[in-house]
Amino acid sequence: MRISELSERSGVTIATLKYYLREGVLHAGELQGATRAVYDESHLERVRLVRTLVDVGRLSIERVREVVQAIDAPPATRHDLLGAAHEALRPPTHTAAPTDDALASVAALGVPDCQCSAASLQL
Repeated sequence: MRISELSERSGVTIATLKYYLREGVLHAGELQGATRAVYDESHLERVRLVRTLVDVGRLSIERVREVVQAIDAPPATRHDLLGAAHEALRPPTHTAAPTDDALASVAALGVPDCQCSAASLQL
């Protein structure tokens, strides 16, 4: 199938599919010319996996890349594979509190009835 059909069948835009190709989370199709490639069911399955990891797992593309690399070239042992999956699926550790400058910037926006505090800006 061409990229347009892959897009149609997966529900993912062509631009997003090209992004996945550039980022290495979707393997390249079989080249049929300088600007044309053919994709198969494995590409459709990979797109579905990527969308699940992004939409349900809330993983960044960087983390998705780690997962698909572990799938494509699994570590030597199941223990190492489990460790790779665990590492990729762990939540980000954004523990830094907003700075006084950040709080002042938000307060300077002049939003009525806005109570700016470090707790309200935590993600």
